[in-house]
Amino acid sequence: MKKMMIVALLIGGAIMAAAIAATKPENPANNNPELLAIHMIAKHEGFRSTPYKCPGGKMTIGYGFTDEALVKKGTITRKEADRELGIRVRAELAFLRKQVSGLTPKQEAALVSFIYNVGQGAFLKSTLLKRVKEGNWKAAQQEMMRWVYANGKVMKGLVARRKSEAKYLG
Repeated sequence: MKKMMIVALLIGGAIMAAAIAATKPENPANNNPELLAIHMIAKHEGFRSTPYKCPGGKMTIGYGFTDEALVKKGTITRKEADRELGIRVRAELAFLRKQVSGLTPKQEAALVSFIYNVGQGAFLKSTLLKRVKEGNWKAAQQEMMRWVYANGKVMKGLVARRKSEAKYLG
């Protein structure tokens, strides 16, 4: 575990180290939905310091940030991206908690990762949200697995992300 923590510090700063540690079953931080969501998002989004076009066709930077102002900057440091990701995760968690309560930390983390990826508007209109509110976790997992397309094509990365998120719902 120490080796993993040192590597995480070298490649992603304190936020990433804490997030990676949070995924270890014996770590009490694994009950922290923010850290779990940060880890999940960073793992699936990856980090890029310069702008690129995502599979959905949007110009993107950092951990999947599509804000025009950030992209126009032309570059972002990992430290800046870590800070921005933390801010966004907290905002998505607050949004989620306004929609539904009584979730476990892992369920919150999975849904925050999902919302971060598809957007709040899409989540509000989704059958997934209906299933979550019903507490029908099996159906919620199935609904989540429907969100694997970009520009009409199944994306391997989205399939992997949804499997990871769905696992936390159950």
